[in-house]
Amino acid sequence: MNCVQEQFLYCMRAFMEGTTPKTCITEEPSEWQALFVLAAQQMALPMVYGTTRALPEFQAQPEEFRREVRRQTMGQTAAQICRTQAFAAVYQDLLIQGIRPVVVKGLVCRELYPSCLLYTSPSPRDRTRS
Repeated sequence: MNCVQEQFLYCMRAFMEGTTPKTCITEEPSEWQALFVLAAQQMALPMVYGTTRALPEFQAQPEEFRREVRRQTMGQTAAQICRTQAFAAVYQDLLIQGIRPVVVKGLVCRELYPSCLLYTSPSPRDRTRS
C-alpha cells in the first residue's frame, strides 16, 4: 500500500469517526492530486474533501487546485443526490403497485450474478470480471 492509498484510508476513517485524519502525505501537489483522483474513482470525494479541506497541507496547495477539487466534490454530491432521488421515486412507485422490492448492494449482486454480463455495474473494474 502506498502513502496515497494509506491517506485515503485515514480520511475514510476520520470521516466515519468525525475526526481529523492523520496525514502521511506532504505538501507535494502530485500526492494531493493522486489522493483526490483515488477518492473520485471510489465515489468518496465528498468524504475525503470534507476531512482534508482544513488541513494545513491541503491549504498549502494552489488556490486553483483547491477550487477545482471543491467544484468536483460539489458535482459528485449533486449527482448522488439525483441518483438517490431517482431511486426513491422508483422504490415508491413499486410500493404503490404492491411490489415490495429487495434492495441489495454491489457485493451481493456479484455473489448472486458471478458473470458480469448478467448485471449492470457502474464500476469499470467489475466489467472485467467473468
